[in-house]
Amino acid sequence: HSGEKPFQCADCGKSFTRRFTLAQHRHVHTTERPCVCGSCGKSFSSKCSLTMHRQTHAGEKLFQCDDCDRIFTHRTNFTRHHRAHTGERPYSCDKCSKSFTVKSSLMQHFRIHTGEKPFACSDCGKCFSRRFHLLRHHQVHTGEKPLTCNDRGKSFTHNSDLNHHHFTHTHKKLYHCADCGVNFSSNFNLTQHRHVHTGERPYVCGDCGKTFAQRSNLTQHHRIH
Repeated sequence: HSGEKPFQCADCGKSFTRRFTLAQHRHVHTTERPCVCGSCGKSFSSKCSLTMHRQTHAGEKLFQCDDCDRIFTHRTNFTRHHRAHTGERPYSCDKCSKSFTVKSSLMQHFRIHTGEKPFACSDCGKCFSRRFHLLRHHQVHTGEKPLTCNDRGKSFTHNSDLNHHHFTHTHKKLYHCADCGVNFSSNFNLTQHRHVHTGERPYVCGDCGKTFAQRSNLTQHHRIH
């Protein structure tokens, strides 16, 4: 998407974004036409050209992307794809000015401002702003754990849980405390640790009002009540 075209033809100097596209272009210089139409026998130097030609028999019109050579049967899909190359985002939110490439993404985003949650769980009634979040939540009721760790065989419901698990057994610690240099495997653990430096105690006991820097300490304290 940066516009870089690292693959250059040695014969004419034309550049391409993909090695495959360069290989297809090379047939222009070699006069090789390996792609043959099964309907009329006409031959072409590239699969893209053959695909475009076949539509003359089918009576369909195709739209080809000049940047990556992908072919689309519908103009709307082609236009939406082309925005990935141009960076165009024609759909803007009038609340926060954030912009999107497709209208459906704008409508989905707008629910953040309206608070609309049209997707309701049939088991518990909890509502969500996105269908994806509802489907993910539904696994709580079904007990489904479709994500499995290839190293240990342990299964998880959410991708974030699987990623966190990977960190625990590969000993990767990606979150760094700028105050003391200690590393943590999750942003949550880093945030909990930061309370040591800031003095913040955000966890409050509802029974006695005592405050704690970490949630685990509040949980332990609750046991005395």
